[in-house]
Amino acid sequence: MKQSVVYQIAIIALSCLAAYMFGGKMAFLALLVLLFLLYSLLMNLKKRKILYAWVILPVLFYLFFHLSDGFSEKYIQNRRLWSLFSLYTLMMAAGYMAGYFLSKCKTGVVHSCILTVVTLVLHISFNLVSHPLSFMLTGVTYLLASYIAFRYISQSKYVPLFIVAPLLVLNLDSWLTGSIGALPLTLIPFCSTGVYYLAFFLWKKRIVQTALIVIYALFLAYGYYSGYDSYRQWVVVQQSKLPPATVPEYTFYTLEGQEVTPQSLKGKIVVFDFWTTSCGVCFREFPELDRLYQKYRHREDIAIYAVNLPFRRDTKEKILETIDKHVNYSFPVLLAAEDSDYRSQFKIQGVPHLMIIDGNGQVAFNGTTNFSKRVAYSTEKMIDRLLE
Repeated sequence: MKQSVVYQIAIIALSCLAAYMFGGKMAFLALLVLLFLLYSLLMNLKKRKILYAWVILPVLFYLFFHLSDGFSEKYIQNRRLWSLFSLYTLMMAAGYMAGYFLSKCKTGVVHSCILTVVTLVLHISFNLVSHPLSFMLTGVTYLLASYIAFRYISQSKYVPLFIVAPLLVLNLDSWLTGSIGALPLTLIPFCSTGVYYLAFFLWKKRIVQTALIVIYALFLAYGYYSGYDSYRQWVVVQQSKLPPATVPEYTFYTLEGQEVTPQSLKGKIVVFDFWTTSCGVCFREFPELDRLYQKYRHREDIAIYAVNLPFRRDTKEKILETIDKHVNYSFPVLLAAEDSDYRSQFKIQGVPHLMIIDGNGQVAFNGTTNFSKRVAYSTEKMIDRLLE
């Protein structure tokens, strides 16, 4: 027993060392999950002991780092070996959890694996789109997958857990790095599985099952209508939070070269929509910004600007050429100096980024733009609230 423990600890240490020395890159998730599923199936069919997983999982762990591109900054260069250890340990636990659930499926093992892979591919596709509809579709997909697996593939109550188990591996990175922005899409499959168990295993009465499914469906519909977008806005607001009563200092320039400073806008409600020349989303939102500008353009107490933040390779000539070709709107455009550092000064996580300054010169909102009136931080609503 003692030799076994020492052996397992040595394998963990060597796998972390190998990842540290030879690794680098963000997870190649499709291959990792496929290997994870195949290994879980093989391990249970051959009735292997737990010791065997400690031998094979370092191989998966090495592939995880070797076939990817992004973890070098987060883990390798920062020498966060505790994160590597946690990632490896959780991967091992997820593998055994899926293997255990799979071993409980006396029939339909192959079909369960196929359904799991199909559901997982849909889940990854929804994540890549990152649209409010993704939240609802992910929840419905895993709810239906649990129902189909239990009703038509295997009568084992563990089969829905097997279907959702690969997500433990898929979401390890976002959970370990504290990426709260990804939480809705990473947690909703587990919520769907939990609702399925509550509805079909704990409560047998049809009226209770129907009520629970309807309530969950309304929750998913709310996520699609405004909840998901509101949550993403809230995340950016938290990441971009400035000290209370912050009075920002800035110097921007009009296309004619005139300075725009807090002194020149004193007493006005100021809206800065930050953008860059490579931001496709920014260009798609310009018509909405123009509509907003048209609504308030005759008010002397409101100033709305689109502020260009230059990249390192951007030149003033390139920016002006882009504005001339693609930014043919009525709202005024301002330029930030090439050597400015407003991204860190204003905690701008990405563009488009919205900053609203009240009549006292203090930051009233610092986060992402959203022109929909359904969300919590509607740009138009916030302006009207300040005017009141």
